[in-house]
Amino acid sequence: MNEQPSCPKCRSAQTRVIGRSLNPPCLYIECSHCGYSTSVAQPAAPRTPPLNLDTRRIEQIARRALVDAGSKMTLVGVEKDRDDAWAVVVTSDERRVVRLQVKQGTAYAIRTAIIDGLARA
Repeated sequence: MNEQPSCPKCRSAQTRVIGRSLNPPCLYIECSHCGYSTSVAQPAAPRTPPLNLDTRRIEQIARRALVDAGSKMTLVGVEKDRDDAWAVVVTSDERRVVRLQVKQGTAYAIRTAIIDGLARA
């Protein structure tokens, strides 16, 4: 909530937040004008969408490939590039970011493509 809620009793804008609740999502406010304290509804924070199982699978394969290759690179993320391909993003330091194109396939084929991409990077 960006703006301070007004007092539901006297409608004064001179309120302060004295507490928060996550379940149910609400704010506890106190009016500086009349002294009334109450809870006001607060919209729940939007939940992040769960990762796709395919994305998790590719991330897991990519992490194992980085370890198996003895690479000092770190996995930044995996995203769907096309219907039949993935983009695996790795970094070796803050300045060098490598984006590897990996086609959909078996775990072995994906792992091999990542290791080959790391060798060329």
